[in-house]
Amino acid sequence: ISGPGSYQYGNIINFNLYQAGVVETVMGLNAIMPAALFVASSMERRTNAPAATWYDPWQMPYLTNQIIAAIHQDSAALPGRHVYSNNLTEAWVRPLGGQRTGTNAVLLINYSGSNSIVRVPHHWLGVPDTTPMSYMNAYAGTNLVTGSTNYQDVYFMNNTALLLLVYPT
Repeated sequence: ISGPGSYQYGNIINFNLYQAGVVETVMGLNAIMPAALFVASSMERRTNAPAATWYDPWQMPYLTNQIIAAIHQDSAALPGRHVYSNNLTEAWVRPLGGQRTGTNAVLLINYSGSNSIVRVPHHWLGVPDTTPMSYMNAYAGTNLVTGSTNYQDVYFMNNTALLLLVYPT
């Protein structure tokens, strides 16, 4: 059980083995759980990297993403919960800053092998579906929707969407 003083062990994120879509999924799950975040990579110079670095350039946005780090390091240390699955897609929700603060991280995972549409009902967050909600893409740091009462996100094959959802309290 994750919480203050204890955490789930996710896994070591080995950038040498995973492609970008898998890294997004593993980083998202580690942020939602919250789990200890361990990153591994070969210390030899990477193919497309500057001299004396142990990472490829595509990896840096994951290693330095302040929004994902803030979700992962949230001081309330509340665990995420699994709220939806249809065997092709699933959704996880984690309250940030405490219960009912108005800020939640939502992780959507697509296992289907093709594009998938998931509607995120607000009752997953414990509020009426008519509650106005703002959405941010945590990976990109971009605002998606402001004041919506329901949202759908199309995400791609074997990929994830990590969203910040904020509503007035």
